[in-house]
Amino acid sequence: PKNLVSIDSKYQSGGKKLTSEAVEAFNKMASAAKEEGYTIRAVSTYRSYSYQERLYNNYKAVLKYI
Repeated sequence: PKNLVSIDSKYQSGGKKLTSEAVEAFNKMASAAKEEGYTIRAVSTYRSYSYQERLYNNYKAVLKYI
């Protein structure tokens, strides 16, 4: 998507991005969590189709040996 924006660095590392609508929702959720004494960190965010396909194929290749 063309509207990918970075998540605030206090919630992630490595330049993770989401759509602008998702970042807005994430920030709202993170603020509510903070009020309850929790910290939310973004770990897995938007992935392109090609990246997701490579990731899936790598997992599939590794798991067939387990």
